[in-house]
Amino acid sequence: MFHCHRGADDRNGPFAIDTLEREKKAKDIADHEEDIMYSARYSDDFHEYRHVNLPREIGTLLMHVYVCTMLTAFCSFCAGVLARWVPQGRLMTEQEWRGLGVKQSPGWYHYMLHAPEPHILLFKRDK
Repeated sequence: MFHCHRGADDRNGPFAIDTLEREKKAKDIADHEEDIMYSARYSDDFHEYRHVNLPREIGTLLMHVYVCTMLTAFCSFCAGVLARWVPQGRLMTEQEWRGLGVKQSPGWYHYMLHAPEPHILLFKRDK
């Protein structure tokens, strides 16, 4: 059985990621880095944009995802393999998103959160 935890978010505390969590994060990244999907670039007069999809878990989690979305706005378990490492409620620094295995040329920055799909990262850079 899967459980959502909403109370205090351990990832934001002073002991944010203990050794076991670091090992799990490194394994997740190594196992799924090649599954990261990059959109084609699109632009307006001032910026170039793209979105990056971090891999998601599927199959047996479908019921959990349905139940979880009825109970809470975000569950790190159903959000996806790499998406569980995305900080909640704030944009990531370049060091953070590169630390998840995202590979892009210099100049891109994480500019927007899309709460319904935390596994999708929205990037832009100046033209």
